[in-house]
Order: sequence, then C-alpha cells, then structure tokens
Amino acid sequence: MVRALNLVLLDIRNGISTLWHSGLLSCALFLLMNLTLYRLNETMGEQLVPMSLGDYYVNMFTGIKNSEFRPDRLISLPFMWLAILSSILYFTLNYPHKDLEGIGKYFIVLSGNRLKWWGSKCLWVFLVVLLFFLIWLTLTIVWLLLIQGSLKYPISSNILIILGLELEMMVQPPWPITVFVVVTFFTVLALCLFQMFLSLCLRPILAFMTSTAILLLSVYFMNPFLLGNYLMATRSNVFVLSGVNSITGILVSFGIILVVIIGGGWYFKRMDLLIKED
Repeated sequence: MVRALNLVLLDIRNGISTLWHSGLLSCALFLLMNLTLYRLNETMGEQLVPMSLGDYYVNMFTGIKNSEFRPDRLISLPFMWLAILSSILYFTLNYPHKDLEGIGKYFIVLSGNRLKWWGSKCLWVFLVVLLFFLIWLTLTIVWLLLIQGSLKYPISSNILIILGLELEMMVQPPWPITVFVVVTFFTVLALCLFQMFLSLCLRPILAFMTSTAILLLSVYFMNPFLLGNYLMATRSNVFVLSGVNSITGILVSFGIILVVIIGGGWYFKRMDLLIKED
C-alpha cells in the first residue's frame, strides 16, 4: 500500500510537472474563448445580459449543430472546440508511455506488480483531467471578476441563441446544467483513458490521431457511440429537443472507463515489455 502511494506521488510530481507548456496552451485557448463570448454578447444590443459561469462553460463545449452529412455539402469544423479537446488529449498523451520506457519499468521489475503501475497511471489521467477543468474554472472566475460578470451557475437565456441555436430547437429552461457538466467531465476522462491504453498498445502519436479522429467523426455523424457528440452543447438533450441523451453519455463513458481500467490492466499484465521497448 505504501509503495503504491509512493508511485502515485511520484507520478504527480514527475508527470504533472512536465505539463506546463500544455497548460499555457490551454490557458491561451480558454482566454480566447472567453473573449470571443464576451464580444458576441456585446452584439446583443438591448438584449445584452451579463454572462454567467455556466454560460462560459457551455461556450467551451459549444461544438456544432447536427447536420445531415452529404459528400457534396461542406460542414464548417468547430475549430475552437477541436482545439480545446485536442489540448486536453495532448495533456495526457506522453507521460505514461515515457514512464514505461524509463523509471516505470524498473518499478515493475522491483515490485513484481504491474497492476499497481497501471492503476497509478489511470489515477494520474484522472488527476490531469481534473486539473484541466480546475484551470478553466480558475481563469474564468478571474475573468468574470474583471468584467464584472455573474459568478452564478445557471446559464442565461441568451447563451444558446448567441451560439447559433434557433428557439424552436431548444428545450424550455431551466436547463439542468449539472447534468451537462457531469457528462462532459466523464466523457473527456473516458477519451483520455482510452487514448492512454492505445498509446501503450501502439504509439502515442497513433493514439492521439485515433482520439482526434473520434472527435472529427463526431462532427459529421450524430452517433451515440461517437463520444464527441456528448461534448457538444448544441447536440445535448439538456438544451436541444432532438439532442443526444446525456444520461446515455454518462453510462457509455462509465462503461469505457471500466473497460479500460479492468481490460487494460488485464492486457498490460500480459504484455511483453521487452517487445514494447523494441
């Protein structure tokens, strides 16, 4: 137990300390998205209302409205949405693989317990995802204090209109924003854990390309097994009448998390580390 705790503390120290450059990128993206929403809100004229903390959260996960995919029709990519999610995927990409090629392998040899290493890395991914959301929360609270915005949790009536939804598409308020926060957090966690598993089976760059491909496919296809759909406010049944079911998203994400933790541990326990090194 003490050795496992030491491994977790070592991951926190070594793993999170290498993320400063990714953290700076995420901070820049958060501030850019906050500034964009602030400027959009100013165009509302007489309908202008102070944006709340919930509004800025929805803005981070706006995504794009569902459109029928046709080869002859172009669909604009939600670049900021892709950039935000790609940054958190990159956040969690390299450390587990590098650790396995270095000090992690020596820990496994000395302890004779691969599952402790695997469990520690799963916990590390969870902590990094949590850190990502806490960075957003801290920056956005500071931003709201600077612009004298609202620190209240409920979202305002204008936010979904600003983000491009028509009134006839929208669920009647109040919107259960807590459900949307839960599904987005656990969907991001599921994606990151799945990517970590792939990075050990393949290579980090291939795992990152696969995760990004899932997000891109989610833009074009509104399928409940494409996780990116649960990360779009403009496709969530919390806000949109024909949106994807957030409870289904939570269950799918929990299922993926459990499969990765249990199945990944089973696979890693039998993986040939010498071949992996080669």
